[in-house]
Amino acid sequence: MNTFTVVDDNKPRQFFTDCTGCILEPRKYDQIVIYTASGHTFNVGPQMLHDLCNRLYEKILDAAKSGKSITVPNMEGMNEDEIRVAIDKIEVL
Repeated sequence: MNTFTVVDDNKPRQFFTDCTGCILEPRKYDQIVIYTASGHTFNVGPQMLHDLCNRLYEKILDAAKSGKSITVPNMEGMNEDEIRVAIDKIEVL
């Protein structure tokens, strides 16, 4: 896996470079966790239902595999359908 960059527009806005991996942590609502080259771990995006979290996880994996950047949009106040559309619109650049 290449290093990649994640911009998380959810509050507080976060910017991570030199990311080396990510996992999907199962919880009541799943959470995506990324790992950086310096050994730190960070939660990315909000906790979501498994299906939605898995969609976002796949997008982040695409960025990881290609060594590119991804921006996770702010999903605060969105319902499940709006979140699904927002995730589907995410591009790996």
